[in-house]
Amino acid sequence: MARSEAALLWRGGQYRCCSSEEAIMAEQQTVLLDTVPNELIAQLWIDVLTDAGIQVFAKVGGPGIGAWGSAAMLEHELYVRRFQLAAAKEIIEAFNLEEETP
Repeated sequence: MARSEAALLWRGGQYRCCSSEEAIMAEQQTVLLDTVPNELIAQLWIDVLTDAGIQVFAKVGGPGIGAWGSAAMLEHELYVRRFQLAAAKEIIEAFNLEEETP
């Protein structure tokens, strides 16, 4: 493998050599951004992040829709691609600061 085709990937608490394809795949993995208390707040964050060009995935927590007939009041986990995690956190932090400013 040529040096230009190799990359370092953090796995199991250490860096290991991998192909650039493996590194790209690792960056495309989804990672947890945050857990929010309900569907309304989840949709707010989805809209804000999507407008910024960040792809967001939501997962309903708890027993799901079958238990109560609605997932609106259940916690939602928000996931983003690993390479967009830092940008997503910055956007949420900036949005929270805007909301708190009188």
